[in-house]
Amino acid sequence: MTVRSSQRPSWLVWLPLGGAVLLTVGFLLGLGLQRQPGPLLRMVNDEESAPNALGVGSVEEILRYIEAKYVDPIEREELVDDAIDGLLQQLDPYSAYISPKDLEAHRARLRGTVDGAGIELGMIRDSVTVLSVLPGSPAAEAGVAAYDRVLRIADTLVSGVNRDIDDVQAYLLALPRGTVDLALFRPGMGPLPQISLPRRTLTLPTVGEGVLLAPDVAYVPVYQFADSTYEQFMVQVEELVGRRGARHLVLDLRGNSGGYLQEAIQMLSQFFADAGTLLVYTEGEHSARKDYKATGRVFFPIDRLVVLVDGRSASASEIVAGAVQDWDRGTIVGQTSFGKGLVQEMLPLKDRGALHLTVSRYYTPSGRSIQRAYASDDTTRAPRRPAFAKPGPTAPQGAAGLAVPGFVTARGRTVYGGRGIEPDRVVTLDSLALLRANAAARRVQRELQLEHAEAGSPMQTLTLERLRDEVSSRLLAADVHSTPLQRERLAAELASEVRADLDVGPEQRRIRHLLKDPFVKVALRAIREQ
Repeated sequence: MTVRSSQRPSWLVWLPLGGAVLLTVGFLLGLGLQRQPGPLLRMVNDEESAPNALGVGSVEEILRYIEAKYVDPIEREELVDDAIDGLLQQLDPYSAYISPKDLEAHRARLRGTVDGAGIELGMIRDSVTVLSVLPGSPAAEAGVAAYDRVLRIADTLVSGVNRDIDDVQAYLLALPRGTVDLALFRPGMGPLPQISLPRRTLTLPTVGEGVLLAPDVAYVPVYQFADSTYEQFMVQVEELVGRRGARHLVLDLRGNSGGYLQEAIQMLSQFFADAGTLLVYTEGEHSARKDYKATGRVFFPIDRLVVLVDGRSASASEIVAGAVQDWDRGTIVGQTSFGKGLVQEMLPLKDRGALHLTVSRYYTPSGRSIQRAYASDDTTRAPRRPAFAKPGPTAPQGAAGLAVPGFVTARGRTVYGGRGIEPDRVVTLDSLALLRANAAARRVQRELQLEHAEAGSPMQTLTLERLRDEVSSRLLAADVHSTPLQRERLAAELASEVRADLDVGPEQRRIRHLLKDPFVKVALRAIREQ
């Protein structure tokens, strides 16, 4: 998560923002956002950083001897990179060296941008198919539409030749920068004239399109805290709360690995009406404590709040969940979060690379560090200066036999540090729900939905039993690991959903799917019981 020096002016939320944000974030004519635990990162200027001392003294002397006398040829740059990696491995899992060639891609991930044409592709049977198009992208400007088949990319045939979608993506990424030529086929119209799409820097949506789960309950998913996440979030809140009258919010941070700290703080400020409310603070051996507080400028009132988290919710997501939990502002629902509570600075190096160095920990308002223990350090120790809460009882021993410190929330509930954010209401998934969450199973379901909904699709004439058999065979072909009984049960459910989707519009279809989500079911109960 990146800490930037300036905050976005609050008036930006009043700009005439409109339009829906696409749900998907992986656009295959470019690089998608990484879903690994994100950094909590503070940027510094060149003049603020210490002189680059890498490759001097004994290290430089050893390198000169190796270059002059070693028995075999060596690649100096590769040797230096390996030496740096070995040095940083003695610290923590998040301190890292970023080489010059990787730095721009790394910054693009933090900004939530990619170089691409704005098309998301999938494989339907043996055809590379456009699943969605990013508004305002070169593909949208050229008139590319969902359900278009991609016959050729450049001079290479990609449909009808049993190519895997991952192979197609790899081929796209290997093409030289610049324009990419596509030959498309549109069902009902036939082949289209070949188009050339320029690839440019695109901002990926990091906030999904929100919906009303009930007349008074809004649902908004946030996939990443990138450069414009707060603005995108406020677009959804303005629509659902300001215009459509919702009073309560389910904020879905499942799978959100982090991003910019300021974006998380601005979002959190919308949940706390009292200016000066402590949201998070950072502190380290060589870094003075810094408090981040609510502004008190709440633009749309939100009454009851539920935050969904899982084991992939990390960093900035845990800051949001931790503040909500510590102040008893809402209910945390789901599964224990990742447990990433360290802060890095991004230090520029003279070789034009950068060093991510862990410089401090962050602490939730109750004074707890949620960082899980790792081999080189006891990261579960309590902070020296708790914020508002007196220490609570100590929980049983956690990882590596370390005691887990307890803290007390604003209303006197005990919460624990050192092991991520533990939800107030735990969601336990049965074997079928776990199978539905499988990435391959989700892809099969989505492709079936698209194929089935396409005008004139022969799948619409299949009986429900035949459709179930088709789903089952595709699950098997996609290598969805399951027992025959599990697969048949899942196939029956998916076939019924795919068939029922024909009778409703996209928003109602999505609401119906969300209402079957075990996490959302618990969230709605929590809303009603708050």
